[in-house]
Amino acid sequence: MKQLNSYVEPLSVLKKHMKSFLLSLAMVCLIFTGTLEAGIPNVLILHSYNDGMPWTDSLNRGILKAFMEKGVRVEYFFEYMDSKRFTYKGYFDRLVGIFEHKYRDTDFDLVISTDDNAYIFLALHGDELFPGVPILFSGVNDPSQVMLHKTRNATGIMENIDISGTLNIARAFHPEAERLILISDYTDTGAFFIRRIRDDFNLMNIDMEVKELFGLTSEELQLQLAALDDKDSIILFFAFFKDGNGKILTVEESLRLVATSSRHPIYSFWDFLVDLPGYAALGGSLILGENYGLLAGRQALRILEEGSVGAVPVKWDGAPVQPGFNYPAMKRFSIREEELPFGSRVFLKPDSFFQRYKHFLIVNLLFGFFTVLLISFLMMIIYRRKKAERELRKEKQYWENLFDYSPEAIGFSDIRGKLKKVNRKFLDLFGYREGEVLGRSLDSLFARSRQQFEESAAMSRKIKEGQTVTLESERTRKDGSNVPVIMMGVPLKLDGDNMASFTIFRDITRQKKAEFEIVHRMNFEEILSRTSSRLVFVQNLDRTILEILEEVRIFLGCSDVFVARFDRPRGTLDILYESMDVESESLEKLGDLHLTRFTTIMKDLRTKGQFLMQEVGSLSLLDPFLAEMVEKRNSDSLLILPLYLGKNLEGMVGFENIWSRKEWNDWDLNILQTFSDLLGEALRRKESAEKLNSTVKSLKNSFEGTFRTMTKILEIKDPYTAGHQLNVTRLATAIATEMGLSGDILDGLYYASLVHDIGKINIPSEILSKPIKLSEIEFSIIRNHTRYGWEILHNIYFPWPIADIVLQHHERLDGSGYPQGLKGEEILLQARIITVADVVEAMSSDRPYRPSLGIENALKEIEAHSGQWFMPEAVQACTKLFREKSFTFIEEITDDA
Repeated sequence: MKQLNSYVEPLSVLKKHMKSFLLSLAMVCLIFTGTLEAGIPNVLILHSYNDGMPWTDSLNRGILKAFMEKGVRVEYFFEYMDSKRFTYKGYFDRLVGIFEHKYRDTDFDLVISTDDNAYIFLALHGDELFPGVPILFSGVNDPSQVMLHKTRNATGIMENIDISGTLNIARAFHPEAERLILISDYTDTGAFFIRRIRDDFNLMNIDMEVKELFGLTSEELQLQLAALDDKDSIILFFAFFKDGNGKILTVEESLRLVATSSRHPIYSFWDFLVDLPGYAALGGSLILGENYGLLAGRQALRILEEGSVGAVPVKWDGAPVQPGFNYPAMKRFSIREEELPFGSRVFLKPDSFFQRYKHFLIVNLLFGFFTVLLISFLMMIIYRRKKAERELRKEKQYWENLFDYSPEAIGFSDIRGKLKKVNRKFLDLFGYREGEVLGRSLDSLFARSRQQFEESAAMSRKIKEGQTVTLESERTRKDGSNVPVIMMGVPLKLDGDNMASFTIFRDITRQKKAEFEIVHRMNFEEILSRTSSRLVFVQNLDRTILEILEEVRIFLGCSDVFVARFDRPRGTLDILYESMDVESESLEKLGDLHLTRFTTIMKDLRTKGQFLMQEVGSLSLLDPFLAEMVEKRNSDSLLILPLYLGKNLEGMVGFENIWSRKEWNDWDLNILQTFSDLLGEALRRKESAEKLNSTVKSLKNSFEGTFRTMTKILEIKDPYTAGHQLNVTRLATAIATEMGLSGDILDGLYYASLVHDIGKINIPSEILSKPIKLSEIEFSIIRNHTRYGWEILHNIYFPWPIADIVLQHHERLDGSGYPQGLKGEEILLQARIITVADVVEAMSSDRPYRPSLGIENALKEIEAHSGQWFMPEAVQACTKLFREKSFTFIEEITDDA
């Protein structure tokens, strides 16, 4: 059905179609598991209208049900053109562009379209989007559309409404009717219905007055219907979902308009117009959407089995119809169920007494059964209890010993909450002697702070109410120190309502400390990882940096985080970004921030790589500006890190009052330095991006910024190999240049070198940083980093085969390398060069499990295996660089600050 734009409340849809919902849910599970197997066909289901439209949803359920019945596993792709709400010129062309991009890497075995617009779209653009793919249309009303756009690779099922059948049903129930009122709009589908009506009526003997209400506005339709109440009539409702003024109406709105404007019964041809609460059509010879979809799904299965549409001809007579009626409307027009045609379907019929209360009756029967069962069980318990009481006296000594030597601290309290018995672990944990605790309450003994007392009092109150309570908190020892514990208070009911208890204490000091360290590190690494991702892909960099600074400031607990940059022509420090708590003022209020006022800071940044003030007393009396800053801003600690944009020191990143919550170790400071580097790289990338459209050099700088950021992410994971990828990049590009290579080969080599070990981000840090020789299993895990690198990079578009170079950089000429065992020319040229540079850099650098072996030993290694493992030309160029041209891995960094 075409002219629809009806939406149904999600809750009522779920209630009304629960069976279909569960079927769809099962189908989704089947889809999920099915995609894991090879050879599963890909099927695109293209709907003309939007998700949530009743007709479209019922068709979809029917199609899925057909596949479900046969147990066929299919990879489904669903698209909704929403062509009733979006009809502007060029809409189809835009959809072509979207689908062309979206499915450029997807091969379909079948495309199923529902309703006219989807079929017309495929007829016009199917060969372009899905060349050679069979097309199954369903729900096309106008046969001329199929003939006009007929292709040899398409078949389908027409939608053929039963006008004569519906009219016969209506006249049987309303023989007194003298007039037939026909309602339709002038949409493309409505116009087809009008032509169909007139053609059918020419062949039928209509002995009634026929009144055509076609293409009217909503107001005109109301007036016309009201004026036609002078004699008994029957209304045939075809479509009125877009009135003469172009106003779009939902199913409910259009039926409400007709029903409230006229007293006559409404008949139609589709189940969704009858299956509605409130205003609905009385009935008709109906096309059932789910059954129609089921027929289309079965045709689709035949096409998938045959591999073509040749064995599945067009079904011109459409899907079978069925008499259907709306129960509330039947009552309104005094139609009884026994009067309905055989096989009629009744919608919205209320349940019988048993159906309505069957759950209540079943629950009560089950309750009675389980009550009897429970009584029997309790009687058995009573018997066993008496038997257990006899055994309990024998085991008393056993349980007392078990209590006293329990590894958990346990204390028993009487009905007044006073301790009556404690075990040895209890006394050891809290540092008391037994005589000091017996007769005292837990509340007064351990809960010394207000929070502890309130927790303990609430816990005691709940235990007295009969609840078992578990609480994680702190309790105070005899010496005044706090110990983190997990407490479990268990009530012990005595005579009457009197409630004693016992409490178990577990010392979790080690767990809390380990948990804090793990959570702190994970949270810090998560923030940094999220920061690196956002800085790479964000559009609005300034706003993002401010958001990141705010997040980092709150996490670190400092009062101010700022990013400043040198303005060397003016000799000033400019605050670019700043995040402050509500009690702090901006650094700009300190006045003139001239670079000469930052002498101490600049000196430490150059010599130590950071400026660190942990307490006010650490300030030099020769630096009046810092003394003034500390005094005005009430600072107790200050950390300033260098901000590099590329190779040059261009500014600083500051953290004020950073020591207020915790003491920071070298690992923490390294993470903060990485954060500063990421900000610098982001700012450098921003500058490069602004020049991207002007020069090719800007494009390369942007690429390099992205790759260096990816390198930084790996260095966070593996700090011991910091700089390895950059050193390999420098040596590999130098070797390639020495070999006379240039252009795309050199560019691809450069960027692949920068990320050749990116796959190590998936290797556990414990293996990467292990200070001893790796085991065979650990080394096999390390070897997977080339595949991990390929998996990270292969879906990213580059002008060069970056992913394949990364995958092959541990291959050897004789096939002894990994992961594929490639030989000779099978290995990409860039990968053969990176292999030489990687070995030389690795051997000449310190590693967690050994010191550097030296450049000369590295050169001898590649010479010894030249032609066997390593490319001779690359080996020759590498040795020449070191021995004749004084190549070094140490790159000079200039700093004008």
